[in-house]
Amino acid sequence: MALGADYITRAELKSYMGLEVDTNDAQVDDAISSATAGINEHCNRQFNDAGAVSARVYHATRRALVIV
Repeated sequence: MALGADYITRAELKSYMGLEVDTNDAQVDDAISSATAGINEHCNRQFNDAGAVSARVYHATRRALVIV
């Protein structure tokens, strides 16, 4: 599960897909969580707020270049 909130809410996804029935809520929630985790894994990072501040350290590979 992602550290922060999912990237889309159930209501937003159901509205986008035109779903009106509440019987599929568990599957919709699972799909949202899976998609969020897949995005995080593919990009090797998290895009939403983790809820806590974390320090980051960057090292210059050259005098004028720091890869972030």
